[in-house]
Amino acid sequence: MRQRLQGMVFGFVLAALVMGGSFAVFATTRTETLTVTFRDIRLMVNNELVIPTDVRGNVVEPFMISGTTYLPIRAVSEALGMEVYWDSALSTVYINDPNIPFLSSNRPAATFPDYLVGIWRYDFGDYDVFNADGTGMVLGDPVLWGVVNGAFLICFTPELCRTIDDCAKPEAWHYERIGNRIYLTDWYNPNFVEYFTMVEYKSTLAAEPGTLVPLPRPEPVFPEELIGVWLFEENIYTILNADGTGRDGFINITWGVFDNILLLCFTPHVCESICTCPEPEELYFVIEGDYLFLISPWYPDFYNTLVRVDYMPEERSFAPIADVDLSNSPLLGTWYWMGTPWYVFHADGTGTSAGDDIIWSATEGILSFCTTPHACGHLSNCWFPSQWFYEIVGDQLRLTNWISETTYFYYTRG
Repeated sequence: MRQRLQGMVFGFVLAALVMGGSFAVFATTRTETLTVTFRDIRLMVNNELVIPTDVRGNVVEPFMISGTTYLPIRAVSEALGMEVYWDSALSTVYINDPNIPFLSSNRPAATFPDYLVGIWRYDFGDYDVFNADGTGMVLGDPVLWGVVNGAFLICFTPELCRTIDDCAKPEAWHYERIGNRIYLTDWYNPNFVEYFTMVEYKSTLAAEPGTLVPLPRPEPVFPEELIGVWLFEENIYTILNADGTGRDGFINITWGVFDNILLLCFTPHVCESICTCPEPEELYFVIEGDYLFLISPWYPDFYNTLVRVDYMPEERSFAPIADVDLSNSPLLGTWYWMGTPWYVFHADGTGTSAGDDIIWSATEGILSFCTTPHACGHLSNCWFPSQWFYEIVGDQLRLTNWISETTYFYYTRG
């Protein structure tokens, strides 16, 4: 949307294709073939030479027809500091002062289909809200929306436009809903597709931005073929019990299947059941013999393979966490993974992991950090710290997973 894909501005260029000195002009009811004259016409704006270009940056040469000079309207308007918008549905060119909103009174009235009303999740932690009254929110910003002539329209200037019907410069998307997903294809670029998943929350975004409250889901099912113990890697197990409880590694979980999607809740101490978990992990699953394939809905090429085993794993506790002086810790600083700053460790025990705030400590070659500092406040209060064996050689940091001791990553000091 606006931040995921910058809004496009389309200029109406009259001289698009020239064939042998003549070209076709398309109107609403007729086609004419006209002869044009090129005279190396230059465009001067406030005594400054302007090279006219189209929206893609290609140079567009002015020409003459029967003594009348034709210039690309987008290039001329923008050179004069105006904004241009081409409404293909209405065959209308809008030229406005940047401080005046684009308004349209000719578009059919928008509708707000029930199956589009709700909260849609885009990728991880990114939500769009579309209300039944045509208001909404995209990436935390208020918007107006509606469906007109098969197009999903979004207006990012609700402070200027009263309704989506007033906005002559909305983003336009083709849309299709399949199950609990909606697919949006850019109206002008069919190769750009975004998809969202409907979530069962009620929103308190207006009162407290970013807050989502869960609504009860239908009762889950616990397929018999999923119940049991599954081995992911050496010492990493997933246990799914028939009563909806379980364990992932040595983390207690609740689980259930809704509409053939496996949901895992990693906060059973907070959520009464998988039905009320506000942020479950969602996974497609496929079972082939003794193998379980867990597939990410967001990245279909990414999946984990687990194998069924007939024994219970050994219990393993967390490594002890103690308050220590971090001012001389070799971990201090920024560590990069594939050119991206991944970990930042500060001497006061704060930091970031992939851009998210953390609190951390390190002792005896073990790094512990909490990814929910807003909830835990102190590392000792974290019910599920992320723990890794660490080793630093030169500018290289190796982290080995505390649970499996076979999963490891390398980072480079920045």
